[in-house]
Amino acid sequence: MAAVTLSLIVVFSLFGMAYAFFTLVKKPGAGSAAPGSPAKRVFFHGGFALATLLLGISFITHYPYTRYNFLHIMIYLWCAWAGAILAFYFKTEKQKNIVSILFAALYLFFILLKFTFTDRNFYLRLPLNICNIVLVIIVLRVFVKSRMLDNYALTLGFLGAVMNFFMGAWHNGSYNTAIVIPGELGFYYIQVIEATLVHSFFLTFCLYALLTGMIIPDVKEMTKNFIWIVPFFAVFVFTNQLYGGDFFFTGTLRDTPPPLIALYRAMPFVFTVTIGGRLFEINILDNLIVIALSFSVLTAASWGLVKARGILEKTG
Repeated sequence: MAAVTLSLIVVFSLFGMAYAFFTLVKKPGAGSAAPGSPAKRVFFHGGFALATLLLGISFITHYPYTRYNFLHIMIYLWCAWAGAILAFYFKTEKQKNIVSILFAALYLFFILLKFTFTDRNFYLRLPLNICNIVLVIIVLRVFVKSRMLDNYALTLGFLGAVMNFFMGAWHNGSYNTAIVIPGELGFYYIQVIEATLVHSFFLTFCLYALLTGMIIPDVKEMTKNFIWIVPFFAVFVFTNQLYGGDFFFTGTLRDTPPPLIALYRAMPFVFTVTIGGRLFEINILDNLIVIALSFSVLTAASWGLVKARGILEKTG
């Protein structure tokens, strides 16, 4: 019975999110359109109130904090719905700027949290990993306007949130044990809270930005980011070996997905070079494949956001 109830809740929430997507946006930059009939308003706001109530109830299931448990699902659903709610109420340019500042303050807090409560391994991954760059861009975009970086934050924010939901490294039974949950803390272990909230709030930010037109998805602007992504990647090929790091998930720490490690080990054309008395290994074919796959995935994701934006415009 509990499983049936949970399934109905999830279906209802997903239906509510779909409704929000297809009723809130008129056109880029125009802000949100309020649902017309009182029944729609009751459904939209009542659904979010119910999601908030269920989120509160779900905290009793915080341990063990496993992937897809009630708390895990409700955090992501609530954050996604919150993005639509924000788009409903804060849609003028002035309000968008205020929301941007609030998100910048939130993620600045997370940046400080990372460097205050994390272990040595985290310093070898931060702040120059994929999602952490999104975090930094959200802070910097308050001061620096760049469509290129905005598209990185929008595309990688969505991808990072979705991938983290399905592949979060801290969950029991996941593909690695990058974060070991001690004792009965479950969700309340500091690194678990930080990792969960950083990625789930990406959904809030990205959906708000998409629904209000604060960031307009653009495939060309997204692909321009490879002007700096490729040199970063090349530098980290050496940096990871020099410091034992895992920047861009291309090292050998526990965060690197096993498929990437297996790909690295399976590729031929591995060369070594000595620089400053240190021996470095360069796997040219593996590096080219990773860059090509990254380019393909990010381009496809950006194209998907453009199409989603087009659907939103037509249905608004």
